[in-house]
Amino acid sequence: MNIFGGVTTAVGLLGTDALTRTVENLYAKTQAFNAEGMTAYMLTGSYWLPSPTICGSVARDITYLGPVLGVKLAMADQRGPHYGARELATLAAEVRVASLVADKPGIITVHTGVNSDGLDLIFEVVERHAIRADRFLPTHINRKNSKVAGQALELARRGATIDATCLVRLPGDNDLHLSAADFVCEADDNGLFDQVSFSSDAGGSLPKWNADRSRIIGMGIGTPESLLFELQRLVHDKGMGLEKALRPLTTTPARIYGLEKKKGRIAVESDADLLLLDADSLTLWGVIAKGRIMMRNGILEGKGYFE
Repeated sequence: MNIFGGVTTAVGLLGTDALTRTVENLYAKTQAFNAEGMTAYMLTGSYWLPSPTICGSVARDITYLGPVLGVKLAMADQRGPHYGARELATLAAEVRVASLVADKPGIITVHTGVNSDGLDLIFEVVERHAIRADRFLPTHINRKNSKVAGQALELARRGATIDATCLVRLPGDNDLHLSAADFVCEADDNGLFDQVSFSSDAGGSLPKWNADRSRIIGMGIGTPESLLFELQRLVHDKGMGLEKALRPLTTTPARIYGLEKKKGRIAVESDADLLLLDADSLTLWGVIAKGRIMMRNGILEGKGYFE
């Protein structure tokens, strides 16, 4: 599924469910992707604090497990967790020390829910506990007329990268989110284009809630094809040049995760990750991952063991 979406490098993470899905499962899947031809990394943790880990702590996972680049956490979500600035500052300090020891970026990716507090905790930690804003990568911030969207742009001004979740179709009038393409254009108007990354939520659950968000009435699933949809929107609907439109999907995420020497560019000693796109429609026809042809003329050639 990732190759059909043009993904050659993935960063995996857990979502709401850390009961039937574990960081051990995630680690195993990450290593399987690497063995099958993609490049894969992961974040330890899940929604919850304290974070579930493999080696006994977030710091030890980052230090001793090669694919682990940082940690995942949630805030401003009715499902939890519920914690204060001191706990978040402590986690950020732990991640910072581990990142220095392991020479990794040590990013805290923050699932941002719809509660009214938004990103207040991050600002409190930055202002009261002297934690750098660029420790945090808040995601799902491309909201309509939202406090979160404004807060995210302010964090970007302070040096953080912020992450817009890609869609597979244009949002309707009642949808909560803007398309990632619309959001990054707003960021561009504020001089913050290179502070926005795109992600797909591929493989993640996309619950559909009733009006008061008390119960789930349906379920969708994220797909990597959303990345191509937003790229096509930037070029075709927004009139943006392809070289610039690619940056939230290539050079910006490579920089966030400390991979700029290997990923996000075509250069000597970088990984040979290449997409073949139709010049007019930007339809995906071919994928090369680490020099290996994975898809040719729209037909998958590089498959996983059970495909």
